[in-house]
Amino acid sequence: MLPAPYWLLTSKMMAGQGTLPLSMGMIGLWVYRSLFISAMQAIIALYEHPANDRLQPTVSASMVKTPLTGVDRSTCFTLNFPTLTAQAQLSCNINIPPRSTGATLRFRNGNIVISEPLYRPKWYTVQYFDKPGSGKVKREETVHFENFGGGWHFQADEVARCVRDGKLESSVWGHDKTLLEMEIFDEVSTFSHPHDCGLPGRDY
Repeated sequence: MLPAPYWLLTSKMMAGQGTLPLSMGMIGLWVYRSLFISAMQAIIALYEHPANDRLQPTVSASMVKTPLTGVDRSTCFTLNFPTLTAQAQLSCNINIPPRSTGATLRFRNGNIVISEPLYRPKWYTVQYFDKPGSGKVKREETVHFENFGGGWHFQADEVARCVRDGKLESSVWGHDKTLLEMEIFDEVSTFSHPHDCGLPGRDY
């Protein structure tokens, strides 16, 4: 096992003050935001799909805890959307670096590959198969971005637009999707930290 860096040993995650999905989802440091954005990708791609009719997915998860303090070090979870017969597989960890690819959306006719970090990707690639289900890429189209900052400006811009238009709720990311995401994280945490769930104040 590689020695853990000081910041990791002294973080609230290692002290057992929160599960990895919630900590990685809500802390402001960029390294903790991947899972939160990954879940957003699944919600955008599958929950919002017209054929899904806004039906919530079923959740299953698996966790590996660190021997240093006993909190979850690696988390993998699956969202099943029965109406679509589609599945989202998400993961996060605190002991290895992220991949250059943040998300891959797979279809019978091709793939959509999005770079890391997902909250401000530098590129995405659309891959077209030579025929449905073959897996053989016939051609690709890549779009590059020149994003700056930590990605928070996207949220700030949307808030500004809502204030300007007198909206109490964003039409891009409404209350239903925020609640769904937090319910998913709560469900994931029950697989490793059942005592953390159902506590007073956890009603979002």
